[in-house]
Amino acid sequence: MAAPAPRPGLWEHVISGDSLPQPTTVKICVGTTPVGANPFNAPQPGVTCSENTANRTQGGAAFHSVCESQGMTVVSDGQVSGDLNTAYQVRIASRASGVNVPEEMTTMTTAIDAKRLGDCPAGVAPDTVVD
Repeated sequence: MAAPAPRPGLWEHVISGDSLPQPTTVKICVGTTPVGANPFNAPQPGVTCSENTANRTQGGAAFHSVCESQGMTVVSDGQVSGDLNTAYQVRIASRASGVNVPEEMTTMTTAIDAKRLGDCPAGVAPDTVVD
């Protein structure tokens, strides 16, 4: 069964984790997720994912990815909870390996607390960070 996806619109993400000295807030315009895509790990330039799946779970979604970039392989597993219409939370555990991986980045946890702010501003494309 396909994973649920956040409602399209303008979302505020508060991101915290092991590798961040303090939480970071990002506003992003979220579009419709293509059928079969992982809405919680969108493709990024220069990153190739051999696995990138998301599935519906009781109370949310779970996802798994194995991605490579610049000599590093990152395996991530995440849990998503919340209604995805007004708010949701993501908890991610990642393991990185490769010659370019600093010791402090071999295992990481990341938390994203998201809330929907409304519709995207006129003329702003999906996946665009908004000031």
